[in-house]
Amino acid sequence: SENPREAEKAVVRLVEQEPANYPKFLDLVGLYVKSEDLDSAVRILSMSSEHLLVGGKSEDFHKWTDEILTRNPEQIDALRLLVRYHGWQRDESELRLSLERLAEVAQSQELAEHEHYALSQLVMIMPHEVSYAQRLQELKTQYGGDFGAVEAVTEFEIGAPLTSPGVC
Repeated sequence: SENPREAEKAVVRLVEQEPANYPKFLDLVGLYVKSEDLDSAVRILSMSSEHLLVGGKSEDFHKWTDEILTRNPEQIDALRLLVRYHGWQRDESELRLSLERLAEVAQSQELAEHEHYALSQLVMIMPHEVSYAQRLQELKTQYGGDFGAVEAVTEFEIGAPLTSPGVC
């Protein structure tokens, strides 16, 4: 029908009744991207990310995330999806690059929680890089260390640790 809002309602109902239809979310993402509603496209990708990654549609997930970031390189939630994708793929170098990009954009947009999240992850995977820890400390000092649920999503969002405990 080329009406993304109505299509979303229909797809959500369809997937609720039969979860195996989750790939239809990708069609919905395409409709939202086509209509330049990138926030809605990201919302649908976020909502379906677990199904897409686990269900063998990770490359489609990545393709749409990249498409959104091509159209808006500073779309913060799409950057978080990129982090999630590279964490899922266990690609440490791409994960590091996407976390650095997320931290940079979050800092420029003054989104302290997102910057804190990215820096926390960078400190874990690159403990010898002092600049990340210093900036993280600046944020904690500036905001009183109150970042709520951001720290709690670490394991869920990027998956299991990339290195063995105690190994740098």
